[in-house]
Amino acid sequence: MKCQLSIMKICIYFCVCLIFIEGIGFAGKLRERQISIIQTPTSDINIALDGKKLYNKYLCYSCHGKNENSSVLAKYPRIYGQNFKYLSQQIKDIKNSKRNNALSQTMQPFVVKLTNEEIMKISYYLSSFSFSSNHNELHTFNSISMGKKLYKKYMCHVCHGPKGKYPTSNIYPKLIGQNTTYLKQQLLDIKYKKRINSISNSMLPFISDIDDNELLEIANYLSSLKE
Repeated sequence: MKCQLSIMKICIYFCVCLIFIEGIGFAGKLRERQISIIQTPTSDINIALDGKKLYNKYLCYSCHGKNENSSVLAKYPRIYGQNFKYLSQQIKDIKNSKRNNALSQTMQPFVVKLTNEEIMKISYYLSSFSFSSNHNELHTFNSISMGKKLYKKYMCHVCHGPKGKYPTSNIYPKLIGQNTTYLKQQLLDIKYKKRINSISNSMLPFISDIDDNELLEIANYLSSLKE
């Protein structure tokens, strides 16, 4: 009888532990959802208008352009329509010198005085557009075909989605129609650990063994894509 009671107590204790652990997991997911809501503004035209004013005030357009059709030069990224969380994190990282590869250092003097609220508004303004891939970069059919195969082979779609249009999380960037020169530079910088900010390190297991020429083909493929 005592043995049966002991076994019953153990079973009850085990069930309580499971419920407690599951509760912690649920609470963690709930907290993560709450943080996500706080960090991502709801649709608000006033935030977008404030962001537009700040975008012009801090001369962001001098490199990234005044509309969604193009950046000023191909070495600068197309950022109109980019994911809000990705944009805001990258601006913060450049401001705090956590991202200092390639041309990021030239951007630092422009963003160093931005407050977190201003960064949020600028990012929201830019993310309110549809991500445009309407541009005129040309690549050969063979290059595009090869890049498409490599994009799938190396599991790029796991994070960035098919054709780089719908990333599996908005902390990842949209890549469809991105400038070739910019893409190539970023891929090489991540591979050779020149860009190590934010979630860039999570790419290392995927990218470290990819040949440089294959990375360039992947960049050609992504930049060739349109809506």
